[in-house]
Amino acid sequence: MAEALAHVTVPGGRSELLQEGGLTILNDCYNANPHSFGTAIATARELRAGRRLVFVAGTMRELGDEAAALHREVAERIVELDPELIAAVGDFVPAFAPHAPRLGERLVSAPDAAAMGPLLAARLRGDEVVVLKGSRGAALERILPAVIGRPA
Repeated sequence: MAEALAHVTVPGGRSELLQEGGLTILNDCYNANPHSFGTAIATARELRAGRRLVFVAGTMRELGDEAAALHREVAERIVELDPELIAAVGDFVPAFAPHAPRLGERLVSAPDAAAMGPLLAARLRGDEVVVLKGSRGAALERILPAVIGRPA
């Protein structure tokens, strides 16, 4: 089994770990719900290992009437993780709003991934752990070209 697992490939955007220069990027932007965000948060905690952590949170889709409350709950968990930078995209923008005074410059917000790319790229030093987590419809992979400096 161990030998077989050594050859497993994961489709892009599903817990895909990328190394781009000094950046370590967890590209987990194919699917998102509160449970999978919890897993991404736990993974970010492990990957961080003393490095600067950047957490990009994109809209969780298909949550129904509880969407706003679930985005707020996940936002609280990300704030508790205490990343050096939080990037809120789409439905996470209002979810992080109550934390904005405390986070100050550590919070950057944008309506969508295309707008977030250049904002995020301007804030990176190049040696961070960057987590991209959101539903497929949030298209957070569109941030990658701005962050890594070339098409993904």
